[in-house]
This record gives sequence, C-alpha cells and structure tokens, in this order.
Amino acid sequence: MTIGQLYNSNNVVVGQAACMVAPAFTPCPSPVSAVMTDPFSLIPWSAATISTSGALTAGTFTLTYTYQGTPYTTAAQQYSVTAAQLQTAIVAALAAFPGGAALASEVNVTGGPLTATGTPFSISLAERLIGGTWTLTPTGITGGTLTITSPLWVPVGATDQGWTFASNKTTQAINIEEQSTPVATEVTTQTLTIGGQLSEDIAQTLSIAYNMVSSAVAPGSGPGSTPGYTLLSPTDTVLTYAVALIMANRLTYPRWLYVPQATSLTNVSAALRRAAAKRMYQVDFSSVCPIGQISIYDFTAPHS
Repeated sequence: MTIGQLYNSNNVVVGQAACMVAPAFTPCPSPVSAVMTDPFSLIPWSAATISTSGALTAGTFTLTYTYQGTPYTTAAQQYSVTAAQLQTAIVAALAAFPGGAALASEVNVTGGPLTATGTPFSISLAERLIGGTWTLTPTGITGGTLTITSPLWVPVGATDQGWTFASNKTTQAINIEEQSTPVATEVTTQTLTIGGQLSEDIAQTLSIAYNMVSSAVAPGSGPGSTPGYTLLSPTDTVLTYAVALIMANRLTYPRWLYVPQATSLTNVSAALRRAAAKRMYQVDFSSVCPIGQISIYDFTAPHS
C-alpha cells in the first residue's frame, strides 16, 4: 500500500468563507432554503418575504426600503403583480441609492403572485444594497392581509486574509493516587471563535470592531439642513451577535457554521497611513452560549 492510499486528496479543500451577523439568537435559516448550486448565495440569509393570509382579489400596495434613514418607495403595485414587474419597480425605487442606482442584476424577486397563499414573493438584494429595512403599505387590499418580513442577517464584509475558525479549550486532568496517568480529562472551559481582519472601512465595520452602537440620520432638504450621517457611540454595554460562517465543502455544496450568541471584544488598532496600506480592523467573535447550541450544517446532497 502506498502512502497515497491512506487519504483521499479530493477531500482537501482550498476555498473562501463569508461571515454574516444578526441580532443575538436570530435563528439560522432553514436547510430547506439552501442554494445547492451556489454555496455563497445570500438568498437564504438576506431575502425579504411578502406573504398573504388569503388569496388577494383587489387592491394595491407600495414597498419602502429605508437605508441609513432615507426611504426609497416603489410606485403602487397591483395585488396581482408578477415577480418581474415587482423587480422592475424596486430597481426604479432605488435609482437614487447612495453609491449608484441599483441594477436589475442586483435585485432578485421570485415567487408570486399574491392571488394565492402558497406563492409568496422573495426579494433578495446584492451585498452593497443590504442593510436597510422593508415596510409595506397596503391600499384597498381584499381577500387577505399582506405582511413583509425583513431579513436580519447582513454580511460582515471583505477581509484581508479571510476568516479563521478556532476552538479554545481549557482542560482538567483527573488523577488517582494509585496511577501515574490521568484516569479522565474534563473540559472546564470551551470557546469557539471566528476571526478576521476587516478591510472595508464602513460604519458597520467600526461598530462591530469597537463595540459601538450606530444610528443613521437621514439628510434634510433645503439650505442649512443637516447632511446624512451615521452616529457611532462607544459603549460599556457588551453587544452580542448571532454569527454564521458560510463555506463551500469538498462537494462544492454549502457548509454553514452557526453561533447563536457571540461577542466582539478584541483589542483593535487601525493604522491610518496615507497610501502605504489599507485600513484594517481586527474582529474576533467569541461564543457566549451553551456549546450545544452551536451547529455546523454540512450539506451532502441536493434536494430530491
């Protein structure tokens, strides 16, 4: 037997990982929502859902996407609107989005129509558009009640050298006088950490890295009005997050690591050097939940 027969080189994976955060104890998406053809798809994590309690027969509704305090509202949509029509309306509403108008390829709407209860709409946005809140305003709707569920998960952003997943344990050996070797070993503490150096210099990065509370202020209108800004305030209150690490496994299917509650309290020092190097912010998410609540979903086969 050659040494090469002692392992399978196809099980060696070189690849990327993406990190998502949400308020602590936000549930992990259902495995049913996994996109098996794209392990890094944001659809399970960042899709908003429009559903109805009954088959709609009349009325209109508008969608409003509020980002950094500024609302972007669609034109009124008929109760029988199609996914393609709703997508076009959302793209039009995001024409003045900061950083450039939304492209048709950055807005994905599936499902519908709302003339049945089993065909909700699912709205997913590209990463640069994520971070806002959806609201729905119905007018003259009959046949059912419309509701929209905003996603809670958001991507943490780009890193300098990817992410690190580590397990830190403290153990205690159990000995007896009659035997020189331990008779057992107990784990006294165990923490799982997800760490990386964030390289996107944005308000979300600062709030996570420095344990700061952020609030967005929308710009005013007219001379002398207040410009739009994000207020970041350091706090002694420990902020907690639900954290997920998205990976591709050896089968190129998704692998999800889910930690329901974690803190980000590492010491951070960002170098502000003109053109010599980009700004980087160290982030280490440390688990502060029962170890049994942490889960890894390693997908092995597509839906039948």
